[in-house]
Amino acid sequence: MLEENSNNGGRFAKNKQVSKLLEWYDKNYKKLLIIPIVMLMLSIGVIYYKYSTTGDFIDKDISLKGGITITIPSEDVDADSLKTYLLSEFPGSDISARTLMRLGKKTGVTISTSDIDSKQLLNSLKTKYGDIDYNVEEMGSSLGESFFKETFTAILFAFLFIAIVVFFYFRQPIPSLAIVLS
Repeated sequence: MLEENSNNGGRFAKNKQVSKLLEWYDKNYKKLLIIPIVMLMLSIGVIYYKYSTTGDFIDKDISLKGGITITIPSEDVDADSLKTYLLSEFPGSDISARTLMRLGKKTGVTISTSDIDSKQLLNSLKTKYGDIDYNVEEMGSSLGESFFKETFTAILFAFLFIAIVVFFYFRQPIPSLAIVLS
């Protein structure tokens, strides 16, 4: 019997704290609406800065913006030294070099770039490594661009329909706006 009383006292104190918090929230929810509005403005500012400096909302990979991927199936080629060499040959270029692994064993290197001609890149590789086996894949940007636009449109419509459902459910503009913005 003594244990039950101590547990109920703990629950009562917890419920009292929760009710005080809810009471405070009910009085100040309009002031708290400033937080999601500030976060929205900061997000828009970051997106605007990214778009004004790079021309894109996000960093696009080779698969989205197009370019070439060269695969060298050799265990002797080191990805880091190859990337360093290519950056010295083509300064300011966007180059990615990754090591290919299979079952923990190195099987080759993949080089991806979007702003270097494949012939120039292959000539540079032949200068460094001589005659080596390689596989060249060129990807166009049209598929990536259409995928990106479709994804952006889908996200926009999803957000719009979520906002409509919230407005229908709450039927009060201020709480609905707070929920949508958060």
